[in-house]
Amino acid sequence: MLRKAGTGALAVGGCFMFCAAVVLALKINIIIQLTILAIQIAQAIATAPATFGASLLEIPVFKMITGMIIDFLIDQAIGVLLG
Repeated sequence: MLRKAGTGALAVGGCFMFCAAVVLALKINIIIQLTILAIQIAQAIATAPATFGASLLEIPVFKMITGMIIDFLIDQAIGVLLG
């Protein structure tokens, strides 16, 4: 005789769905941030001849800011998942 899934299994399944949604949102946000970084780097490289290379000094700053944003997003996702 087959038994219906218990409420515990349904609760765990719901928690997994919530975790998957949080991780998916995190992945989307990280991809967006990396795309913005790629655009900023391409723009700095494109303007390098006009600025005699001075615009290339912006690239490490862009990378550092993007790293801080990604760290913040990961911390935020962990905070949501842990409660």
